[in-house]
Amino acid sequence: MRNFLLLLFSLASLQAMTLEESIDCALKNNNSLKQSDVAIERFKALRDNKDAQNYGRLDLMASYDHYNMPRTLAPLTPVAIFTSPNGPGSIPTTKDLFTAGIAYNVTLFDGFARKNAYDISDLQYQNAAIKSKLGREELIYNVRTLYITLLALQEQLDAQRIYTASKEKLLANIKHERLLGSKARIDELKAQNSLEASRAKESTMEAGITSVKAALSSLMGGREFDSTVAVKITVDDTPKMENDKYDISSLKRCQAADIDIKASAKKREQSKAGYYPKIDFNAYYGQNLGPNDTTNHDPSTGH
Repeated sequence: MRNFLLLLFSLASLQAMTLEESIDCALKNNNSLKQSDVAIERFKALRDNKDAQNYGRLDLMASYDHYNMPRTLAPLTPVAIFTSPNGPGSIPTTKDLFTAGIAYNVTLFDGFARKNAYDISDLQYQNAAIKSKLGREELIYNVRTLYITLLALQEQLDAQRIYTASKEKLLANIKHERLLGSKARIDELKAQNSLEASRAKESTMEAGITSVKAALSSLMGGREFDSTVAVKITVDDTPKMENDKYDISSLKRCQAADIDIKASAKKREQSKAGYYPKIDFNAYYGQNLGPNDTTNHDPSTGH
């Protein structure tokens, strides 16, 4: 039963695939496209990270200290001592000091370094998206080209096999006629040589088909198939005007190159940030707490 299931799985994986099915399979399983998708997500995350840095950083802080001698929970100043109703002995102290607070830090000005960093990450994200789309278009073109090449080679191989079969029949007839005395040994050798040449060409075609199938399998992420389906090809014979103008700026490669130029310019501007002063804003709010902040008393006063 297990062997039967494996056989069914093998037959299903080697079924004939149409051109459109091959293209869909390549778009879903091609490793280069998957890598491009990962690159897009990575550059998008980097861009969002650069954008989030403009809003500053909020930190929650906490610390715990244990002292051998009691420490005050608030700064001990002369005013606090003399205004205390019970003297310095009533000022809360503790040996176990716990501090909790919240801090906010934001850069107000850094010579446009953060802005340029965000612009660079945004351009990288755009470039990754364009290259991914370009890769998809190239993948479709390569699959179409290899598929049509495979169809052509298979048809040539079928014709070559028919030709080889005719050469085998011709050799058999010459051998028969040689036995009858109507053909010479040289005729048989010529027919034998022609047959071997045809078989060699047939083997070359089979190797070419195997190579094209391997290339297609690689584009489809390792998916293999056994045979193809005939494709109807129509050729547009409409003459093109020689004065037709093409806008090269719409080409994906041109757009990617233009983005690379813009990114390089932004990097140059970013390097000038060190000439400007940097202005930061920092704010902190916290409390000092102790477990016995209301129970400490001066032993001499009893309070």
